Amino acid sequence: MTASIELDRTESTLAMTEIEIFAPRRFVWNIHTYVNAWARWQPAIGFAVAEQPLAPGAAFRWSTCGSAITSTVDTMVDGECIRWSSVSGASTGFQEWRFIDTQAGVRVATVACLQGPSVTEDPDSAHALLERRHAFWLQSLKDIAESR
Repeated sequence: MTASIELDRTESTLAMTEIEIFAPRRFVWNIHTYVNAWARWQPAIGFAVAEQPLAPGAAFRWSTCGSAITSTVDTMVDGECIRWSSVSGASTGFQEWRFIDTQAGVRVATVACLQGPSVTEDPDSAHALLERRHAFWLQSLKDIAESR
């Protein structure tokens, strides 16, 4: 069973971010989907543990910026797309990552949604925070992929 999140546009924030990475798509995909190594290349990640290979229904635990999160993979198309739903305290959300070949490498595009009290109280700040965190994540992914 997956923990799929239904998007309620009146009580959620949606952020879209993308970056071009000058490395092969499969290489970038492998870095991104190896959850247990996230804390090595992503400074905002405190820990990340996947006890089984990522596939629909697989859960993993991680923390970012002091928040402990449990995520469950909803959808995965190997090498192309992964979407997971997340729960952290009173907040829920999802993250979707798409990997698209370009002439110079790969474009990684992410869509993230967050719902919960912090969004309801201050949606503009929640949106800005979500965009900053994903831009930082993508830049960290780019830095590690292009350094190898």
